[in-house]
Amino acid sequence: MPGPIGRLEHAFLRAQASGNGEAYIEAAVNLHAAGGPVLGLRLGPAPLLDALLPSIDGWRAALRSRAGRLWAGQLTEELLAPLLREALETEPSVQQAMGWFEALRARTLLDELCVAHVDPSPTAARQAAVHEAALLGLAHDVTEDRLGLEMRLLSELPLAGRGRGRAPREYVEALERVVAIEDAGFAAVQAVAALAEIQDTLHPGEVLAAYFIPFHQSHGAIGLWVAVVTPSSAELHRCAIDELPGGDFIGRVELDSKPPLDVSPLGQLVFGVREAIQATDDARADARLRALDEVLLDPLRAEGVAPERLIVVPHRFLHAVPWAALIGPDGTRLAERAAVGVTPSASALVALRRRAPGPPRRFLGVADPAAGGEPLDEARVEVAEIAAAMNHAGLAAEVLEGEAATESAFRTRVVGADVVHLAAHAGFPLQDALDMHTLLLTPDGGHDGEIRAGELRTIDLSAAWVTVLSVCDGGLARFGPGDEPYGLVRALLVAGSRNVVATLWEVDDDIARMLTVAMSRRLLADGPVEALRAAETPMMGPWPACAWASFTVIGACL
Repeated sequence: MPGPIGRLEHAFLRAQASGNGEAYIEAAVNLHAAGGPVLGLRLGPAPLLDALLPSIDGWRAALRSRAGRLWAGQLTEELLAPLLREALETEPSVQQAMGWFEALRARTLLDELCVAHVDPSPTAARQAAVHEAALLGLAHDVTEDRLGLEMRLLSELPLAGRGRGRAPREYVEALERVVAIEDAGFAAVQAVAALAEIQDTLHPGEVLAAYFIPFHQSHGAIGLWVAVVTPSSAELHRCAIDELPGGDFIGRVELDSKPPLDVSPLGQLVFGVREAIQATDDARADARLRALDEVLLDPLRAEGVAPERLIVVPHRFLHAVPWAALIGPDGTRLAERAAVGVTPSASALVALRRRAPGPPRRFLGVADPAAGGEPLDEARVEVAEIAAAMNHAGLAAEVLEGEAATESAFRTRVVGADVVHLAAHAGFPLQDALDMHTLLLTPDGGHDGEIRAGELRTIDLSAAWVTVLSVCDGGLARFGPGDEPYGLVRALLVAGSRNVVATLWEVDDDIARMLTVAMSRRLLADGPVEALRAAETPMMGPWPACAWASFTVIGACL
């Protein structure tokens, strides 16, 4: 009777022969954990992880549906987590670490940005939607108040719950059968960018800081690494989070099949920053912003890096950080030291920067649609002033306002617009967050006025250099396994927009008008991150951080 390692070796060989990527990765990780040889060698964790990465793409290539690839990302993250944490402790090279980080970060979004996708027929699409809803849909959250929302932003929103149960697998298999019958779905898998390719896309004076929090079943932030990349150098650092206060309880709380709540000291620090800023308690917020700056930006200072422009690749709940407001040792805000932009992954940055638009020619503004909410009088003033600035700069400017801001008009007129500005209401559900975040426009004969994220990603925004979401919480995104961002920003990037400017919390109409109008006056000459910085910095003294630090630029950041 073979011993445990012999049985694991047999399982590994069977999985290798089967071509089943999931089974192959699981068997290799189990065999390594038991101390057995993998591929005939006793590989260390780092070389074994390198050897397994191609299997991820092979596995994903066998799945043609978007939900199927999201599901594969969830399982990959879970299966490789122990090996990845072990490999990171071996002081890997920055090239290795960036390869691991990119392979496990926003891969389905990268496919949506880069790979041809064939939609199934309407009949097949309806069948697929049933299986996709079962896989992606989640139970209603316990809390819907502002505090509950802030707590949820720090927690992963898994697909059909965590774990690898039979029911979710059956949904994926049924969905893939529907897609396969019509040869629909993704045609290929987009490879992640190599470190040299990432460096080539950076401009002089730019620094990319790519953060990564390894997955752990019961710890929201068991460790934090950052790769600091310039056009000519790259270094990997482990951020100092072990001594952060707030470790009385660390774990994941799940109640009645509701989406889980993750608790960690780093997560609590981010929560404290956001809660204090929105309460306009700047003294309390500033203390936390200093602590967060020390954790997140000390590695850049250790490298002697002082970027003119900082491109941040957040991970997990770090997407909710108001980066511009961080306070350094000298008491200055990050926005005073550098122009700051955010991107979903380094590979996505490369892909988005390959979208080379021509000179901006058209502006489309949408102001205060008649969507049933409170009137947005300042939004009308905001869009009118921005349209005038764009027209003065030589762009053809068009505004859809009030009753005229219909869904049909937007779908038609946004095609070919280079700069798009949306000042409207929106809906941000905590469940079904991938596709159900909603932009609210005026209903008309053909449409209900509710453009859900799932619909928005199919609209042609391929000409858009910048899309501004001047809506409360427009930049907020729940994050899923594999650090897949959900919500409106993702949808706009997939639809073709190169950059999205959006808010991280609720902003008063008059403040949004002041900031976005000031930004628009510098936008065409300086680009979105420099223009936003120029609008923010004069507000830093007289206004609390809640007023000026909410807007952020996400995407190509140029």
